[in-house]
Amino acid sequence: MSRNETKAVTGGGRSMRRRNSAFAFLRSGVGEAGMAATEFALVLPVMLFLFTGMLVYGTAVEINRKVTITARDVTDLVTQYETLTTADMTMLMNSAAQVMAPFSMNGVVVTVGEISITSAGQASIVWSEQLANGSITEPAPNYAPGTAVTIPANLVQSVPNGQCPPRAGATSPGPGNCVIWGNVAYVYTPTIGYAVTGSITLGESMYMNPRLSTGVLIDQPTTTP
Repeated sequence: MSRNETKAVTGGGRSMRRRNSAFAFLRSGVGEAGMAATEFALVLPVMLFLFTGMLVYGTAVEINRKVTITARDVTDLVTQYETLTTADMTMLMNSAAQVMAPFSMNGVVVTVGEISITSAGQASIVWSEQLANGSITEPAPNYAPGTAVTIPANLVQSVPNGQCPPRAGATSPGPGNCVIWGNVAYVYTPTIGYAVTGSITLGESMYMNPRLSTGVLIDQPTTTP
């Protein structure tokens, strides 16, 4: 074979190899890898959505549990007194931060009050206080003494067993059963997924009878546990 013929064969072999490499994506291994990458790209958004949902829902459930415990504990603490000073009430309200930990008190509103309930089922605020943004408001906004409120039906008794003592210097609300009411509200703003869920408002109310007397006096000069 002449030198020219050898070059022709060699050149043709290179050309054939180049043509074969152009269709390399049709090989089984390369095709499977491409399909896997495509499937992953399709599944990834769904996986991210599920992960975000579990993260947001899981955190909301944990915060809601904290909210319930905080409402119960603050209300229960108030029922253990006959009289409370302003300093006592401040300490009890601020104890909510310890129960809510490790979650911040930003967005938490704690409201405590005494409710008088007549035998006809009419309920009204005797006194109330609210903790929000680190400061205590007295009375709580929208819960001034005498404000009518709605209560669970099981709190109404046919015969009043006493009379709620009013705030120091205030007029007595008259005969009626007394309950201590505590409410905690929390606005949860997810760090991830906010565009989907927005802010989530969590809340819990507790109603408990005073333990040592018919009602709890506040703004007193001394404490009577």
